[in-house]
Amino acid sequence: MWNLKKYQSNTAVIDDYGHTLTYADLFEKIKDISSHLLPRKLCFIFCSNSLGSLLSYISSIENKTVPVLLSCDLDKDARLNLISLYKPQYIFCKSNTLLEYPSFEVETEFSDYSLLKSKSDQNYIIHSDLALLLSTSGTTGNPKLVRLSYRNLECNTDQIVSYLNIDERQRAITSLPMYYTYGLSVINTHLKAGATVLLTDKSILQKEFWSFFKYYKATSFSGVPYTYMMLDRLKVYSMDLPSLQILTQAGGHLNSSLQLKFGKFCNETGKSFFIMYGQSEASARMSYLDKSLVTEKIDSIGIPIKGGQFFIADENLNRIDKANTVGELVYQGENVCLGYATSYLDLQLGDKNKGTLYTGDFAYFDDDGFYYITGRKKRFVKVFGNRINLNDIDKIIYDNFENIEFATYGIDDQIYIFIEDENIGKAIKAAIAQKTKINPVAFKIMSIESLPRNASGKISYSDLSKIIEKNKHFR
Repeated sequence: MWNLKKYQSNTAVIDDYGHTLTYADLFEKIKDISSHLLPRKLCFIFCSNSLGSLLSYISSIENKTVPVLLSCDLDKDARLNLISLYKPQYIFCKSNTLLEYPSFEVETEFSDYSLLKSKSDQNYIIHSDLALLLSTSGTTGNPKLVRLSYRNLECNTDQIVSYLNIDERQRAITSLPMYYTYGLSVINTHLKAGATVLLTDKSILQKEFWSFFKYYKATSFSGVPYTYMMLDRLKVYSMDLPSLQILTQAGGHLNSSLQLKFGKFCNETGKSFFIMYGQSEASARMSYLDKSLVTEKIDSIGIPIKGGQFFIADENLNRIDKANTVGELVYQGENVCLGYATSYLDLQLGDKNKGTLYTGDFAYFDDDGFYYITGRKKRFVKVFGNRINLNDIDKIIYDNFENIEFATYGIDDQIYIFIEDENIGKAIKAAIAQKTKINPVAFKIMSIESLPRNASGKISYSDLSKIIEKNKHFR
């Protein structure tokens, strides 16, 4: 997927310890690691944004050993369950965690990582097209994985490089975890273009992140909506970041006021701001809103990437051709995954999706052909006979209260609003009841010290569900 020899003298990677590798260095290290791997075998990579983790990933892909990217912070029981279900031949992990895998032995060590090999041979069929498996559930350890092909990865990488105009002068900082499809796409695209990846596990809330950013002159920054909420609070607009050229956002809906605020900031400072839409099932990206339209097409996910197409389907899966009519968003393109896996038995499967992805999102297109997400199928609940879209509840809160941390969760006849500032609970409840005309008893305010989030900054709804279960007296 990457032509590492093409950019031999370019700087490929710099980590936050100051370790630097050219593309020639990278090629040699990968060649050495690959000599310990058999192709068409499964490997687990417990990822961090570190040099060892990156080398593990690139070596696996280049050698056609099939990696599963997982968080290095994954709970021990979840790790052991996944190992039992998928039976990997190899594990790449931090060298200080070796004792956690007694059925594996050390094959080789490099950087801060070790390659472990199973003490027993795992002989099962892996389809020749299968390149990579990603989780859609962050750090929960859900065994359902997305099966991506070599064509999926290469196609989407080229598409993103094209619309973001990534070239070898760019320096992208890893503000998202590499096991997350968005974070991984940043790495894939910049290595494909001969650019530099600035590797750090530091959070944007740590001063070390910004020191690293400034010292090595990062040119691009990527984030999910929560990231941009934090950037707003950090007053990034007043930071001295002369090297920053491109900001990208995906991973969920960015509220309208922040889209406008960052759009104006970028327009006034000569930077580019791209809104994007994607899912792991589409290798990363399906659409983008060009930098020139960010302040005009508020809330839009833009247009399909080159080579892809959208259409809107009604509940009978018939195509809707009328503008401003809501239905399920369907995407077609070469970057659509092969399907899912829930154990090693599914790794022999071929392409189940045939290039078509039913996204599970409700959307419409406007008269100019730009698309807008209105909600998620699973975000609909019945409340006293009324079908309520939780995204509409979110919008009411966004429109009436600035810069607050909250999350909504629903079961039939009950909607929970989790907030970190209990002082505004009554006001939020009143605003929602007034707008929806639904009896206020349907809405329960739950004060919480800190909203549960996964490593990519997204709300962990499974954790919210557990909180509700533990507090049944609130229902």
